[in-house]
Amino acid sequence: METTGEEEREVRNRDEVVCGVHPRYCTYCDDTDEGQSAAEAQTNVEATLSSGEEGDSLILKRSCTAANALYSRVESVFAGVMEAMGEDLTREGVVKTPKRYAKALGEILQGYSTTPKSVVGDAIFLEDHLTGHDGSGQMVLVHDIEFFSTHRMTLLPFFGVCHVAYLPKKGNVVGLSKLARMVETLAKRLQTPEELVQEVASAMEQILDPRGVLVVGMWSLLTDRRVDGGRIVIERKGEMGAVSANEVLAMLLGSRNGRNGGGCSGCFVSTLDDAMDVTRKSFDGVRDLGRVKRGIFEMYNIAQTVSGFSIPDDVMWSSAETYAKWLVSVTAGKFTPLEHALQAARSTRQPVSGAEIVLKHGTEIFGDSRLVCIDEMLSPVGSVCEHHILPFFGVLYISVARTVDAKNTSVDLDDLRGVIWKYSRQLQLQERLLHPISDSV
Repeated sequence: METTGEEEREVRNRDEVVCGVHPRYCTYCDDTDEGQSAAEAQTNVEATLSSGEEGDSLILKRSCTAANALYSRVESVFAGVMEAMGEDLTREGVVKTPKRYAKALGEILQGYSTTPKSVVGDAIFLEDHLTGHDGSGQMVLVHDIEFFSTHRMTLLPFFGVCHVAYLPKKGNVVGLSKLARMVETLAKRLQTPEELVQEVASAMEQILDPRGVLVVGMWSLLTDRRVDGGRIVIERKGEMGAVSANEVLAMLLGSRNGRNGGGCSGCFVSTLDDAMDVTRKSFDGVRDLGRVKRGIFEMYNIAQTVSGFSIPDDVMWSSAETYAKWLVSVTAGKFTPLEHALQAARSTRQPVSGAEIVLKHGTEIFGDSRLVCIDEMLSPVGSVCEHHILPFFGVLYISVARTVDAKNTSVDLDDLRGVIWKYSRQLQLQERLLHPISDSV
């Protein structure tokens, strides 16, 4: 069915009442006033927030112009953060990064501008067959609801899946798609994984009033040095408290076939971070950790004004420090000469870790009698996308073919680690990562 532009806009505004807190890249409002100053915009937002009104009416009263101007300040502040990290803002790949980052920040905090109740709306239905004559009934289970959120204490992402089970009261059930949207809404806030699971369970209890609720969260958490995978937390309410958690977990784990996100757990682990002392060195004055930290603290204070959430200054300062150290750490390779990275790797020789696979075997070149030795390495690797300053990670495969009579008769594992560290610890794109590594090898 075709719709006119006016109809499409009406549908979008009805489905997304968060228009008032979108940054200036807002797709739901075209009549923003770019000419309003940031000070005027902040005054408008603060006046609205102090009006004492709550709920969607407050959200709708927030001016897009005000939010846009404040997020323009975020864009400006983050440009300063990147300069303090030593980045050249005229480089093609990062010219638009401050704007993208401001937009991403608005999106990851979008959950403050709506409620699970408004997401569910009237999508609650009566299914009598789910309730027996004795009051008992069947359990409704939705598993593998994916989420992506931001940890309040570190400002780093955590991600995974959420499983929601509940016992309907009097046959009242909620549309299955609404459960996923409810989890997504609650995930777009600053919190801990435990708090997210508790919020989902509480929202289910308040909206549906079921006989019992059980929520299982399974996630991986990015810390300043690694990806912590395979974490599980369970929240039970009502009659589900009497249900065996082990039984439910066994069912969930069986259906998921072991997909718990733990495969990325070694992607940011590197002893070279300590050897290079990456968070302490200023790299000849090019990088300024203190300025990075202050910029992050200022950005999230601006975001609090726009989105209406509140975090104590001491907590936010600590979170900003953790995030700043992570940013400086994961971009240190750009400012470290390859020879220094190789020397550090050789001086901190480590055995093959459980996350690495190293193979050596011989073969013959097709049509030639010369014996060739193949050195292969599979190593987890993590880096940061230069467009949105978000981590990406996976597995790097390196294969080196050499003749047996070559002068360099083996490939040093520590050298490979040094090369991988050097070129993965910088802002870049996934497609670009392989070229400098292969050239160096």
